[in-house]
Amino acid sequence: MGFFSWKTADSQESIMNAYTDQCRPVYLLQPDGQPPILEPAYQGYGDFGGVNAYVWLAEHNLDESAREGWSVEMLSQYGILLDTGTYCVDQETGIS
Repeated sequence: MGFFSWKTADSQESIMNAYTDQCRPVYLLQPDGQPPILEPAYQGYGDFGGVNAYVWLAEHNLDESAREGWSVEMLSQYGILLDTGTYCVDQETGIS
């Protein structure tokens, strides 16, 4: 599996991973006054401060009842779909 690329919100610079000499601490920003999550040395796999950004994205965009019983892997895959602009449509209801 390859690295996931991210950019900073302030300068739109690529976040360098811990395997480069340009790595520096970064934060995963959260909405609604929630505190940012510090990542001192991004490893390249979408985890910031012990939080998987793709799982975080899925959990904050799906109703709790809609994701009931989902594994971390399923949440991560859904978060990746959200990040890439792909969305899901319920086959029975047609709701996206």
